[in-house]
Amino acid sequence: MRLGLALPHYSSDPADGAATWERVARIANVAEESGFASVWVSDHLFVDWGKYGASAEPQGSLECWTTLSAL
Repeated sequence: MRLGLALPHYSSDPADGAATWERVARIANVAEESGFASVWVSDHLFVDWGKYGASAEPQGSLECWTTLSAL
């Protein structure tokens, strides 16, 4: 069985800070070193986090195709 990991390329919690390239790249490297077969990002640039119980304030996101290309 091959497993992949969805990268946190968006911010859903203001206390967690904005999504940054450095953070996403570090997590992707750890995933590769840990044996994950793939990493994923979604193309949901605008998410209503309020409906999931998080703050309804707009949060940052790294654009998916640019993020994958850079990785």
